[in-house]
Amino acid sequence: HVVYKNASEQLSAARLQEQLQVLNEDYRTLNSDAGLVAATWQPLVADCEINFCLALQDPQGAPTTGITYTPTAVTVFSLGNEVKFTAQGGHDIWDATRYLNIWICDLSGFTLGYAQFPGGNASTDGVVLDFAYTGITGALTPYNKGRSGTHEIAHWLNLEHIWGNDGTSCAG
Repeated sequence: HVVYKNASEQLSAARLQEQLQVLNEDYRTLNSDAGLVAATWQPLVADCEINFCLALQDPQGAPTTGITYTPTAVTVFSLGNEVKFTAQGGHDIWDATRYLNIWICDLSGFTLGYAQFPGGNASTDGVVLDFAYTGITGALTPYNKGRSGTHEIAHWLNLEHIWGNDGTSCAG
């Protein structure tokens, strides 16, 4: 769900396809830089057998490109999930039991994105990405590799930061 205030925030289908390609490469271990994973974690590198694609049908069963574009009067969205509700300037969720909802918008501060961990409120289930760091072409350096999406979807899949629960040892 692309929620935009101006043309620069209205990402093209091509840029969104780039993001999907990165997700598929990363989650299938087809990314060219998989060998850069730290030696400690190399034994755990695996093909997760997860493939991402755009929806072919919307929740009502009508054909779709899988991309929604929603103009908004909201200049910047906070981390309070407003982007996930039409009444708050965003776009309402599609059935979270059938779709991985990804909202793309202008997020406040230097937030690249955020995700809801499993078990949260069904009306807010999904991932939010800042438009400036989504995809590759046109995304801002150094976050122009599509990895913000990979990172946030990992949280949505219930993965935590390896460096957050054990101080800074990265061994937890």
